[in-house]
Amino acid sequence: MVLPDRSPLARAALTRSSRWVRGGAVVLVGAIHVILVLILVRAFAPDLAGSVTDTVRRTVLVTFVAQPEREPEPVRPLSPRPRPLPVAKQGAAAPAGKQARARPLAAPEPALVLAPTQAPPVAGEGAE
Repeated sequence: MVLPDRSPLARAALTRSSRWVRGGAVVLVGAIHVILVLILVRAFAPDLAGSVTDTVRRTVLVTFVAQPEREPEPVRPLSPRPRPLPVAKQGAAAPAGKQARARPLAAPEPALVLAPTQAPPVAGEGAE
């Protein structure tokens, strides 16, 4: 069967309508998936929806409870001012601390004595 050659306007209209069909199919498949997931949740965890609803409700709803009025605390008389601490002269240094003293210590003798090695003889004369 040979299709008649259509004008660009007719082809654009066909493309537009096929986009709507594809979009509708995507929405339909998504709705079917959501319904199937809800059916599976209802079948294998029947009280899940109720517990989620209760949790959300407890989170959203706020109950205000009035606090009972308390008697005001009695006012205590002010205590006498404490004596100020002696102020050190500004810029004064702290007392000197212990002085560090080094202990005389010698390096230990090596456990293994290596023989000095000789350098290999030079093959060239250095003018190369």
